[in-house]
Amino acid sequence: MIKKILFIFCLSIAFFSFSQSNVPNWTLEDCHEQTYNLHELLAEGKSVVVEIGAEWCYPCKIKAPYFQDLYELYGENQEDVIFLGILTQKNDQSPADCETVSNWDEELGLSYPTCAKSIGDNQTTISLLYNTYQITGIPTFFLFVPDPENPGEGIVAYNEETDQTEAFSFIDGIKDGLTEYGYQEGGVKLDIDSFSKENLFSIFPNPSNNILNIKSNVNQEIESLKIISIRGNVVKEIKENTSSIIISDLTNGMYFIEAEIDGKIMRKKFIKN
Repeated sequence: MIKKILFIFCLSIAFFSFSQSNVPNWTLEDCHEQTYNLHELLAEGKSVVVEIGAEWCYPCKIKAPYFQDLYELYGENQEDVIFLGILTQKNDQSPADCETVSNWDEELGLSYPTCAKSIGDNQTTISLLYNTYQITGIPTFFLFVPDPENPGEGIVAYNEETDQTEAFSFIDGIKDGLTEYGYQEGGVKLDIDSFSKENLFSIFPNPSNNILNIKSNVNQEIESLKIISIRGNVVKEIKENTSSIIISDLTNGMYFIEAEIDGKIMRKKFIKN
């Protein structure tokens, strides 16, 4: 019984450590002399997705093209989602340099920025990442997003070190993490405060396959409703007070429902199944 309690306690601490704010700051430099400072990017409202690998690592070569697909899906670093690769070692296990990165990119058809261990102060950042997140193997992937309560600080929204369910679970893990914090395909962050602590309304059932019920939790009527796809497209809009909305005609998947109440806007996720 004591062992079980200790296990649950340790598990709780591990979960907290990877979802807490105040993640350590770091800076990376790519082979085009472009620098990326985590806290500066987070302060701009951007999320940062990091891949760590090595030239000698066969699984890294298998997974890197899928990371490239995500990079293209979320706007190729032109919007609010930034993808960064880190290459730690060459085939002989010496520190990777820009020639290593160039050969790596050419062999695998990659275009997202990759930071070599031997460039600038990258080795310090790599050591910080390994020590902070107890990295035990590569490739591994992280998603950092802004802390809604502390702009400029961050939350680890995905950490593959704690998600060993399947070899390619990092794809859905990163996509789900981005969706949860309001980043849509194309790389744009939804431009409203989707994470207000004020619980203006409730929805049920969730998931739903036919009718989604909406209830105002304040002494005000719902003024309008929008259903928005994860790509940011408005697929339904009602400009009057209502207590339910038909969703049977929607394609199965994840959506946001946005309600305006007393001039305030709040958004919640729901699943159509």
